[in-house]
Amino acid sequence: MKKNFFVLLLIFAFYQAVYPEVAQVKRLEIEKEFGSNIYFFACGKAGVVSFSIDKVKTEEGDEQLSFVKYDSGLEKVWEKSIVSEKNVKFRDYDYDDKFIYIHKRNMFKKTFQMIIINLTTGEEKIVAGEAFKKGSYEKFYAFKDYLYFFGTISNQYNLICHNINTNQQTVIPFGTKKKTIFKNFNLHEDKGLTSLTYYDSELKIYYLSIIKNDAVVNTLEFPQTDTEHVFNSGTLNFLNEKQMILVGTYNKEKDKDIQGVYTATIEDNKISNVKYTGFSSFKNFFNFMSERQKERMEKKIEKKAQKGKEMEFNYNFLEHNLIFTDYGYIWIGESYYATYRTEFYTTTVNGQTVTRSRTVFDGYVYSHATVAGFSNNGDLLWDQCFKLGDFKTFTLYEFVKAIPGVRRLLLVYSVGKKIRSMEIEGNNVVQEKENIDIETLDIDKNIIYSYSRIAYWYDNYFLCMGSQKVKDEKADFGKKRKTVYFLNKVNYQ
Repeated sequence: MKKNFFVLLLIFAFYQAVYPEVAQVKRLEIEKEFGSNIYFFACGKAGVVSFSIDKVKTEEGDEQLSFVKYDSGLEKVWEKSIVSEKNVKFRDYDYDDKFIYIHKRNMFKKTFQMIIINLTTGEEKIVAGEAFKKGSYEKFYAFKDYLYFFGTISNQYNLICHNINTNQQTVIPFGTKKKTIFKNFNLHEDKGLTSLTYYDSELKIYYLSIIKNDAVVNTLEFPQTDTEHVFNSGTLNFLNEKQMILVGTYNKEKDKDIQGVYTATIEDNKISNVKYTGFSSFKNFFNFMSERQKERMEKKIEKKAQKGKEMEFNYNFLEHNLIFTDYGYIWIGESYYATYRTEFYTTTVNGQTVTRSRTVFDGYVYSHATVAGFSNNGDLLWDQCFKLGDFKTFTLYEFVKAIPGVRRLLLVYSVGKKIRSMEIEGNNVVQEKENIDIETLDIDKNIIYSYSRIAYWYDNYFLCMGSQKVKDEKADFGKKRKTVYFLNKVNYQ
């Protein structure tokens, strides 16, 4: 199952009558050169595994993959290192509650190697083969006995299903050449199924395919004839043996900015109803704004409504996987926008040195997050919106998630030196944002820079992890500043 390690998490909800409190229990620091690639895999009560990639110079290769397993007390259990063959480079990863999947690709032969690490024992298994040798690879997922590779071959989108045990492959082409946009791939563990959604811009049809192992067992078509409501994403949920719902966001055909959330009801493999809920219907959608800005936006919505029109929004949202509840589902989106800067450089033209400028990407800025609860019929039950603090990152990650209790929803995320949390109950904020400093091992270490994320671990514990540039007043001259990667075990009660 795909899991982002650095995913910000939420935790168990024992907290119906009292406000939750954060307590940092233990910290582990790992010293590496700044810029090293290091990841953490939270493995429940079994512990946590750190995975790092380092440059080496050996006859075998020039890239070393290192794994260290720690128990729930952050004490070392086992460690191992693997040197990659020359020209075989780390590409991406996946993991579930039993295995880590490290995907490497040969840059010239375009073959792949999958290193599968047993989280409990540290034993390794290598699966090798071809995937998109004559095409373009994009991403992969691991699920049960299969590796699912996505990419294009001769401008045709394909899904390659690779059986880990037999090394047999099945190629499933989908969509129209050059006109297909991959949307979502979801894992349904209780059913032993996966589901794939994609959009064919030539036929203007949104497709939902249900896959078992390496075969498509059913495909549903959603014609996009309404130019004001075009499906942008889609997540499938099985309600019972006969009913399913497809949930996602929608946009207008002329503009790709997300305008709201839709719910499509499916009965006996037929689409029975589609309901759209625009952001203008959300009660607290503009809560991240100042009162004056909020009032101005609400007046615009009212004027549009009087003319029988909907307000158009220009937000990009990083959507989370849906949280399904007894009453329906919870949708979470983090709003971001791309930033750019002007860069000046010199070049030679006809023997003369001239200065020119160019516009370069300068990262994504996260502005706010929106959380909303819906019934299975697509009725909006409640919503909340809160400001994230306009922090910047060069890669899109989920920085906020939530876990529901019986009545309340706990949100936890970290930014820089702080762990932040808040608790909501429907349209009401039960506990305002609480900021907790991320602790170091030594009070003499001053944090100069900090980058952090949170992941749920087990019971009422989660891990705050990241990197910090610190100044150690006790260190010798010239060694006072250094970079540490850290794991903080945090208790939430």
